[in-house]
Amino acid sequence: MKQLLHIPPLWHPFLLSRILAGNASLILHMTRRQLALRYKGSILGWFWSLAQPLMMLLVYTFVFGIIFKARWGNMPESGTGGFAAAMFCGMATFNLFSETVNGAAPSVLANANLVKKVVFPLEILPVIHLASAVVLGASWFLLLFAGAPSVWQVPGSPFPCRSLRHMLPCACGTGMVPQIIKENSS
Repeated sequence: MKQLLHIPPLWHPFLLSRILAGNASLILHMTRRQLALRYKGSILGWFWSLAQPLMMLLVYTFVFGIIFKARWGNMPESGTGGFAAAMFCGMATFNLFSETVNGAAPSVLANANLVKKVVFPLEILPVIHLASAVVLGASWFLLLFAGAPSVWQVPGSPFPCRSLRHMLPCACGTGMVPQIIKENSS
């Protein structure tokens, strides 16, 4: 009887960890390549990884904190700074998740030359996007921890690192779904 659904080894945690450990140098090399290509040819280069979150923070803080007078929770005394810091926590976490999912989902098609011409472990493609998103997301969290110490003094403020241990594997797994569907359809 033909098996209808092929479950790739990435669903088995020990096999997945063995595949990732066996291809660690390839993952590192491809992550470096992806990071180098991201800002290649831009005038500001790596400075964009710091400038982009700051510009987003300024625009969102102006629109929601100053024009709409939004506040965090039921604490109007936190002011615009507390609101901006709380909003930046959410933006940093969401940006890391969306970068991983949006980069991992089309990764098989983006690397079609590798997938079709050589024996290549498809399981590492979302991990490569996860690693590059974590490196770029570090700039968001660096800005958050350096520039927003007031958020840690606001009771009930969101602490994004608590949710990261659950969110990162979920983002990587969500990015793998289109690859699993494509693998099972062929």
